[in-house]
Amino acid sequence: MHKLPCVLLVDDDDTTNYLNKLLFSRLDVTETLLVALNGQDALDQLQACAAPAARPSPA
Repeated sequence: MHKLPCVLLVDDDDTTNYLNKLLFSRLDVTETLLVALNGQDALDQLQACAAPAARPSPA
């Protein structure tokens, strides 16, 4: 099965985050698993991940 490069989970409940992380780990379906506790944290993580890709490479 092809793994997803990255998954971002967004939930403010620690128990839900723990269970989801455990599930993703056992299923082994993603290379990277990010967890955000709120919307702002999720946006910050997305910007941090997208920033290097958004920069044009020198020609």
